[in-house]
Amino acid sequence: MKLVKYKSLYTHKNNKNFSRYFRLFFIISISQVVFWGAQSWASSTNTHESLVRYQQASNILRQTLETSLFTLPPRKQGHYGIRLFRLTGDKKYLATSLYDAYVVADRLDFIASRLDDKNYIEKYVKRVRRKQHNNYKGKLRREVLASNGEFIFYSSAILPFMNRMDELGLQSIHNTKLRAALKKFDFKSVLLKPEVIRAWAAQSANWVYWLYQLDIVDLRKPYKDAFVKTFENDKNLKGDAYSNKIYGLTHFIFAASRYYQQPVDKKQFAWIYDYFEKNITRILKETKPDVIAEVGVSFLLAGEAYHPVVKQCREYIMQAIDTEHKMIPSVDGEWDLAKGEHRNVLAFMLFYLPQPLHPGPYLAKDDRFRSYLPKSAVVKSVQR
Repeated sequence: MKLVKYKSLYTHKNNKNFSRYFRLFFIISISQVVFWGAQSWASSTNTHESLVRYQQASNILRQTLETSLFTLPPRKQGHYGIRLFRLTGDKKYLATSLYDAYVVADRLDFIASRLDDKNYIEKYVKRVRRKQHNNYKGKLRREVLASNGEFIFYSSAILPFMNRMDELGLQSIHNTKLRAALKKFDFKSVLLKPEVIRAWAAQSANWVYWLYQLDIVDLRKPYKDAFVKTFENDKNLKGDAYSNKIYGLTHFIFAASRYYQQPVDKKQFAWIYDYFEKNITRILKETKPDVIAEVGVSFLLAGEAYHPVVKQCREYIMQAIDTEHKMIPSVDGEWDLAKGEHRNVLAFMLFYLPQPLHPGPYLAKDDRFRSYLPKSAVVKSVQR
């Protein structure tokens, strides 16, 4: 058999071509590395600059709030102090928490003596109805309260205050009596009604979760189904009507977190987060700063600090802060901090989170406050 001599493909000419191609490939590769490295560096720099801006915004809002803290009404002070403790763990906020405990314990002490007073409950309902503003939600609420409004007494005069005591690791000395009144009332027949959900979208979500957390009744699943059905066709919702829906959605998440005491599982509320992602442009366009801040905070509670929705909410709220007054005014341009405390605290939280959350505060665990607890309150035997 005749052997055929193998001829290399890499002749001198081919070797020159290969070297030329190899050099070109190397230059292109290096260029890409440099380009993407520069892009990564620029992105990292932009992220750092944004975080610095957010930190500055949170500092501005916090300073404004704390400079005027002791001029605010008692419950506003408590609202602020309790939230700041849960975000920071700083015990300097315990004094305002104790202040709130006194107000709440006093309310429950008063209400406990009127649980069987039908005349008082009727007057309470009429007073709540009369105090409603002449706006979208106010009109809806007056219509609901015009007939069979007794539920508002249990939902507003008892439940929020029992929940606050529970959050502070305390109970009213009338706890057994108050719990019996709540267990006796048929919340299911009221809180699942579309007209009630529309009129109290955010509040009703709170009520449902508080009833569950206080071990009164678990209406979470039927309430979610009723809420979704009530607001499923939202294309025709405009202005306050649309804001009302978004406000309600955020309160599912806030209430589940026990108001910033623990993170939430995003999968559990995927139906809400998916809606926010798909509709963030509309939310930014049609709702108010406090609602937009709540949407952003909702993602932060699920550990999504770098989600695009959070960035969009932060940038929007950044533009809403007035540089002269160092706060966010109302949509009507009012600067009353007592009325705007909720809005500005939410904005602060949007820029401050994510941080470790601190449950409580459990005032009875602190030696400085234990002996100063309200006499009409007792320490819970089991604390979360």
